[in-house]
Amino acid sequence: GRAVRLSFDSQGSLYIADWNHGRVRRVDAKTGIITTVRTQYEFRFVHVDRAGNIYAGCNEIWRIEPGTGTATMVVGKALGLSNVRLEDGMRAADGRVMFVEGMTSDAAGNLYFTAGEATNRVWKVEATTGLLRLVAGNGTRGNTGDGGPATAASLNWPGDLALDGRGNLLIAQYGSGRLRQVNLATGVITSVPVELGDSQRGVTVDARG
Repeated sequence: GRAVRLSFDSQGSLYIADWNHGRVRRVDAKTGIITTVRTQYEFRFVHVDRAGNIYAGCNEIWRIEPGTGTATMVVGKALGLSNVRLEDGMRAADGRVMFVEGMTSDAAGNLYFTAGEATNRVWKVEATTGLLRLVAGNGTRGNTGDGGPATAASLNWPGDLALDGRGNLLIAQYGSGRLRQVNLATGVITSVPVELGDSQRGVTVDARG
């Protein structure tokens, strides 16, 4: 297979998105035994939230129940770039997405995701309403907007996402190697002062934040 994304649950078990085989696999933290959680076409990414919900997909987003493997569609599939439909305030289930590159979630269960090549934006699915909210990106590709509203800034092919311990959403930009961060309390976007090479898809935050 081809393991392209990894995620851990609160018990330390590892989840693997096995893209070639369309599977989400789980390695038990205590026994080291690997099992298949769900088999379905195009599982390119996986994310496990704090409640144990498993989110997976590629050109759509599914929520998988950890005990049963039952999948519920969170955001629908676009059949081409011209069919992508993501709008602030719409029901996430009515949305159509392609090229999801990263996901993370907060303590309230809100899900954040990128659709880098398709929209150059970062979106949130509200846990309480199921509505889509625009978090960052004006839809154009670039690196402008630092110091201002994240929704008015340009992003350069946003990839993976991570939340630090200070309320910032970190955005890895595959197109520029620049790491951006959004203060979720103020909505202001800035660049993190680190030097990265081009084609940096991934970002993660350790237990110290």
